[in-house]
Amino acid sequence: MKARVTRSADKKLLCCGLSRERLQIVGKCAADHGADIVEAGDGSLTLGQQLGGIKGEGAAPAEECLIFSGFDRAELNALLESLRTSGVRIPLKAVVTAHNIGWKLDDLIAELRKEHEYMNGGGAR
Repeated sequence: MKARVTRSADKKLLCCGLSRERLQIVGKCAADHGADIVEAGDGSLTLGQQLGGIKGEGAAPAEECLIFSGFDRAELNALLESLRTSGVRIPLKAVVTAHNIGWKLDDLIAELRKEHEYMNGGGAR
């Protein structure tokens, strides 16, 4: 029997560090693709907590980052294209998985930053 990955019926886009103007653009693109935006709260909370609406009492991450939840590949690609054509470029992006849903938001952003730097020549030896 093959394992099946179940997908949340709710498409959400966790937004970190966006200006009000950029958040409005991202929000419109997300709404056009049937997704809700969630503004990041306390960076020490997990992705699951953030997406569940818990804000915490600590500071939200200042670095721009988008984290996608509940999208299939086609939906994700369509939303990314919509963001590109709207002029929004945010290098740090991730998809929520069974592996990372328990990660603290600050830790995920740090890992994404390291990967981005490495992929763009900053980590080459």
